[in-house]
Amino acid sequence: MKTSTKIIWAIVGVGALATAGFFIIRRFRKRRIMPPPTPTNGTTPSPSPTGAYSSDAFPLKQGSGGDRVKALQRWLNVTRNTKAVSHAWGFYGCDPKLVVDGKWGNKTQECYKKSRKVPTDTATKEFYDKAIKPNYES
Repeated sequence: MKTSTKIIWAIVGVGALATAGFFIIRRFRKRRIMPPPTPTNGTTPSPSPTGAYSSDAFPLKQGSGGDRVKALQRWLNVTRNTKAVSHAWGFYGCDPKLVVDGKWGNKTQECYKKSRKVPTDTATKEFYDKAIKPNYES
């Protein structure tokens, strides 16, 4: 073989090894998961002292209320089967079931945190539109 052909084959071989190495590392590398953002004032959001719940604007969080929170509560109440993604990290549905009242209180907060692989205090619009809205919004 000519020297130029050997060089080309060497470059192709190195490229193939680099590509294979990239995909192997990507497959087995642990994902870095960012912790959920904390409120700027350092406190946990909670219902107002009068017991009134705020609107169901995004992000949904403790103290929110309305139809979107009802849909979220219906989603949390569904018992997960073994093929559900959340089943893999131990969430099988709320136990005891939540009362679907449209108020994000302490029980909804606790159940929602358990349902997420990375515990978080809020439900974003992206999560809601993907997981809840198609099947649980009335």
